[in-house]
Amino acid sequence: MNFRGFIATGSAALLALGAAGAHAQPKEQFVPANFYWVGPYAAGGSGIAGGMLDYLEMLNERDGGINGVKFTWQKCETEYNNARGVECYERSKKNGPTGATLIHPLSTGITYSLIDKGTADKIPIVSIGYGRADAADGRVFPYVFPLITTYWDQAATMVRYIGEKEGGLEKLRGKKIALLYHDSAYGKEPIPVLTDLAAKYGYQLSTVAVPHPGNEQQSQWLRIREIRPDWVILWGWGVMNPTALKTAAKVGFPRTKMIGVWWSGAEEDVIPAGSAAKGFVAAGFNVAGTKYPVIQEIRKTIYAKGEGEMGDQSRIGSVYYNRGVVFGIITAEAVRMAQEHFGKGKPVTGEQVQWALEHLDFDQARLKQLGAVGFMPPLQTSCADHEGSGLVRFMRQRPGHHAAPLPDAKELIMSTVHMFLATALLAGASAAQASPIDVSGYLTSAGDQAVTDSFGECWHTGEWKPGMHFGRCEPQPVKAAAAAPQAAKAVPSAPEKPRVAVAPKPAPKPVPFRISTDALFDFDSATLKPAGRAVLDNLESQLAHAAYRSVDITGHTDRIGAPGYNRHLSERRAQAVRDYLADHGLDLRKITTKGVGSSEPSTSKSQCHGLRGARFIQCLQPDRYAEVAVFGTALQASATQ
Repeated sequence: MNFRGFIATGSAALLALGAAGAHAQPKEQFVPANFYWVGPYAAGGSGIAGGMLDYLEMLNERDGGINGVKFTWQKCETEYNNARGVECYERSKKNGPTGATLIHPLSTGITYSLIDKGTADKIPIVSIGYGRADAADGRVFPYVFPLITTYWDQAATMVRYIGEKEGGLEKLRGKKIALLYHDSAYGKEPIPVLTDLAAKYGYQLSTVAVPHPGNEQQSQWLRIREIRPDWVILWGWGVMNPTALKTAAKVGFPRTKMIGVWWSGAEEDVIPAGSAAKGFVAAGFNVAGTKYPVIQEIRKTIYAKGEGEMGDQSRIGSVYYNRGVVFGIITAEAVRMAQEHFGKGKPVTGEQVQWALEHLDFDQARLKQLGAVGFMPPLQTSCADHEGSGLVRFMRQRPGHHAAPLPDAKELIMSTVHMFLATALLAGASAAQASPIDVSGYLTSAGDQAVTDSFGECWHTGEWKPGMHFGRCEPQPVKAAAAAPQAAKAVPSAPEKPRVAVAPKPAPKPVPFRISTDALFDFDSATLKPAGRAVLDNLESQLAHAAYRSVDITGHTDRIGAPGYNRHLSERRAQAVRDYLADHGLDLRKITTKGVGSSEPSTSKSQCHGLRGARFIQCLQPDRYAEVAVFGTALQASATQ
């Protein structure tokens, strides 16, 4: 294995890295290789790292790099650990003549840790098939690229796949689905989408967490036996995957009713499970195999000379190795496009590569030139759409073969992120075929038909507001029934004794308190800040002298993120306000809470247009608030009066 400057932890590594950076040649493009080759997740990390670095080395050997600029890299072992991932980033970000080209964290947790750092340093964070799903909205996360497909896409596609196996999505009502997930940021990423779809389709969702690293699951599977689910979604990684399959077989759960995340269906995940993996299906976005010209070119250029990253050459063509080659193709294409735009034959900066990543265009013609037709999906990105594809395949491992797409399964091209973000991201495959235009808050085709995703949901544009409807996209507002014909005038009877009319007691009017959640919470958080507690202390002091009957707390969010996620976030924020007020003397029995997500924005649809990143978040600040409505206004007498 070619370790080309492998970085260990410690001060000696810092000195070595600094020396390497000082002697970097001006015609070099530095790409950090911050992956993991040891530990319980090494099978995935080493395979992906090997594929990516072999591809870059093939370009160096065959083409002299990109227009004469060769790729260089240094390896830093992250061990799939957030702190080490940040440490490797800090060590490598200034290497090379222009600094780090981009970062592949290969960890959702590390991705979250680097979002702010990469944005500040203008270094793209590229998380292909993993990471923070709502970062697909490039207006909010300009330096984060969850390319090809996201966990939200995958989770929704899994539900659709299960629905098809059950005879239709309407058949999901009353079914039980258990999510067996890695207890990490990665494992928790699909929960909001699965919860939202459970409410829509009527299935019961149970979540069962597996602590790191996942090589002991007896208690989790006993819990699954108690739940008696119809399906189990395996959201595992590393040793957790074969352990789950073998434990499922041990307790008698049919693997034909298990469907796995794309980090659970590679050869290294299922072969160790042996016969326990029979019938198991996993999602994927790239294929395995060595028949593709790009893989044959790597073998001819690198391995025929006795070089290459993979000591075990049988892993060439595996799911993880080929996924790493996809990483390499996207990395090199971004550098090539940046050179085309900013100057050929020169190393490019992270900021220039960010521009290129927003203009990727892997159509069939380009994939053919790269020897990757059928190897990876077409991919088109934009300033707003940092995902660009949404394709999900389902794969099954066959004994003695690489994992292969199911012969009876369709490739499902989802636009789930787009649907949940409620924005018109036009680069998805379905939208591209439909030639969409924006009409009345909905995306429509040239024939004025609503563009829908794989669930039949209509795509909303940024112009959409609650109450809009178009065709079958939203229920038509129900008109008031026509008044009944007036009855014939009755003959008056003898006059009754007049009664004294008693005016009804007016209902108590609520006293509204509108509180900006920026004062209470950080962005995308439901944990009260110290300043937020001070705001609530002031509110509590006002309520202490009010004869209130009830207190209604409503949480709100801006439109960034999935509707389901935002609704849950707004609910958690309202509950946090309730808990604090109750802890400080308010009667908990009189407090009700609800969250309405982003359905009641304060900003108009024309505001914030064209803004990105921190400016876009700041512009939407008025939409992030909480309302406290107090019913009953009479002041109580002070105890000192």
